[in-house]
Amino acid sequence: MDKDKLSVYYVRLKDKTLSLSLRPLLATAMSKNVTVKKVIYGEPRSKLTASELYVDKAARKPVFIYAHGGGWVQGSNAIRDPYCSRIADLGFYVLNINYELAPAAKHPTQARNIFRAISYVFEKREEYNLDTDSVFLGGDSAGAHLAALAAGITVNRSLYDEFKIDFTYRGEFKIRGLVFICGVFDFLSCGNADFPRIKLYSRSYSGYDVREIEDGKLEEFFGRPEIMNMCPVTLVTPDYPPCMLITGEKDPLRPTTELFYERLKENNVKAAYFLGTGKYSVHGFPLFSASENGKRAMREVYSFLTDVLGGGYGLRNVGAAPVDSAEIGRSIDSESYPE
Repeated sequence: MDKDKLSVYYVRLKDKTLSLSLRPLLATAMSKNVTVKKVIYGEPRSKLTASELYVDKAARKPVFIYAHGGGWVQGSNAIRDPYCSRIADLGFYVLNINYELAPAAKHPTQARNIFRAISYVFEKREEYNLDTDSVFLGGDSAGAHLAALAAGITVNRSLYDEFKIDFTYRGEFKIRGLVFICGVFDFLSCGNADFPRIKLYSRSYSGYDVREIEDGKLEEFFGRPEIMNMCPVTLVTPDYPPCMLITGEKDPLRPTTELFYERLKENNVKAAYFLGTGKYSVHGFPLFSASENGKRAMREVYSFLTDVLGGGYGLRNVGAAPVDSAEIGRSIDSESYPE
């Protein structure tokens, strides 16, 4: 077994231990009104599992598909259920997914998994009364990358064939909006970031070992089409869906979010940006919605979702808001909230 695979197994062991220790704490954050159902959305059945979260099965619902982070090599949807329950409590049907992990599964396997999850939503639209014209994608860290990549594929349709994505609904599907938490949007800026194991994660996912590249050739390498097509920042067009981007002042990957935000603005894509501040504004901070920064970030997400949906939908249960629900319907400037 090579050194990278051993490193990944070590990281997974630590992640599992941490997840188990945090689960009782995170379980208290679950919204009480939400039904959570464990499902399988594709093959292989052991890997393509998900949680369905919803309040009212009969009511017509927009859809939110969420992908967890973990550097593409680790993590589980289970500890994202509490966060996703906040979205479900608004009236969304949420599909909180697992996907095949690197290095055993490399790009573009995970992109195929995302579109398999979207297909599952279409297959369930009658049973759950789902509005498949109002499908949002979201995720944190590597999961945000996969959601952003999926959006890039929908506006660069040749990538369906390049990535061998079998997606029956490509002709009718359009993403309504995207929510990114501390995402990864390009490999060059991430490779230069002071983020633990980022090079291991990138190698495991992409299959490319940047250690083998000659000095001074890194930018040339990242300019290759097959690498650029893995990077959502290179796939933005004026047709890209509206985005909510969240990052933290203390997040080492903050530059990749800022770069992506600038690219969205250059293409006149509707985009909202929230910067968490203070010493706890670390990578993934919005997932801990009990913190002040987490509450502010969640309020930004609520505002974005209701704004994009317009008058057709609204907050189904304003009590789900972890802050003053009267303030949710307006746009929020993060600078209004000094730490």
